[in-house]
Amino acid sequence: MRLVVRVVLLWIVSSGLFLEAQILQPIVPLALEGQPQPAQLPVGAVFGTPQCDSLGNVYLRYAAPASGSNISSIARIEADGSTQTISLTPPAGSGGDIHTLIFAADRGGSLHQIVRASGDSDQPSVSEHVDYMRFDSDGDLRSDAVFSDQFIPSSFLPLPSGKFFATGVSLEPSSDGVSEAVVSGIFGPDARLERHLRTDRAVKAVSAASDGDDSPGAQTVRLGDDGNIYMLLTSDHATVEVVNQSGMILRQLQLQEPFETGVASDMWVSGNRLLVVYEGEADDPKDSYVYVLYDTQSGEILGAYKPEFLGTLACFQDGQTLSVLVHDAATGAVEIGTAELQ
Repeated sequence: MRLVVRVVLLWIVSSGLFLEAQILQPIVPLALEGQPQPAQLPVGAVFGTPQCDSLGNVYLRYAAPASGSNISSIARIEADGSTQTISLTPPAGSGGDIHTLIFAADRGGSLHQIVRASGDSDQPSVSEHVDYMRFDSDGDLRSDAVFSDQFIPSSFLPLPSGKFFATGVSLEPSSDGVSEAVVSGIFGPDARLERHLRTDRAVKAVSAASDGDDSPGAQTVRLGDDGNIYMLLTSDHATVEVVNQSGMILRQLQLQEPFETGVASDMWVSGNRLLVVYEGEADDPKDSYVYVLYDTQSGEILGAYKPEFLGTLACFQDGQTLSVLVHDAATGAVEIGTAELQ
């Protein structure tokens, strides 16, 4: 009996030391390579979540402060700072306001968005609808499909097959007014749900995001080089669910985190590696961020990095190259730079 107890205690201690070794890896300083290049965006522009294609071009949906309206533009930014403004064709028959709910760019440079549009005031039966719109790289409309209900997305990922993965909330009329249903799954090009994906953690994450909560509970969805969908769920602790393009859950990775209390705020996938951005509590914002690199199969920590810059991660390529958007402290202009993980 004593031998059994000793063996169990030894296993507990050794497991604890292994876990500690994973968490307490040396954190490597991470600096930008050379000087960042200025992008041709209005100073003070407010931009959403950056998107990236397979060539490393960054796509930004932004609003210029001078316009004072909700109208936004799309900018494509290359590594040298060259910037092209893209205008997206509005939905057909939209005689009123158009509100972009979510925007995405795929690896081939095609642009996608889900919008809520007001129809012609002479047709009250179609006064408001939610559309899935697909554009080519120049902003020309390829397809426009209307959702069967009022779908409010919280995450959105176009797939190479022409389908898309999305999570969100579906609003439907009910005897009490409007009922909400959590939706997570694969949609066809016609915006019809083809396969419903529902797990307890996914429901928690979608529900939190639909309530406008950007703290733990919000999620990020990325397409891996293996063609699988990677979902970052942060309801309790950072967890990644890996889903194939048929909507089947392949595995779940429980990630070791760098902070006792902190938030996994973003995730990227490249070269069989997961890069997760964590934000902790610190007086200096630059000290509050840590980038942690994981293996996509095991979830093992491969490296941890502390950025020596303040910026927004926009691209992760070849399992090591980062493209980062930063603001020039003196002018407020948006610049693009790169960093390399060792």
